[in-house]
Amino acid sequence: MICISLSIDKLLILNEFLLIFGSAFMEIFSKRLKELRQLREETQKDVAKNIGISERQFSILENNKSIPTLETVVALADYFGCSLDYITGRSETRERQP
Repeated sequence: MICISLSIDKLLILNEFLLIFGSAFMEIFSKRLKELRQLREETQKDVAKNIGISERQFSILENNKSIPTLETVVALADYFGCSLDYITGRSETRERQP
């Protein structure tokens, strides 16, 4: 399980981002999440277990049925070794920049 401490400011920023970009963000996020999982040839259960959420929660995210928490987005980006910008659709570059 990955533990992440987030400030209220960061959570408010994410909330504002989601309110502005909502459905477009979720569509891209869900698509990239599935793509990243399939590239690693892992099941939803595998990924969920490794980032500390339930398989049901992961399935809901991958199928664009719920908005993830910032903690979950960060955990997924770390797990897949990609940037937050990539997983949220702000960049086409998958690799993290130094």
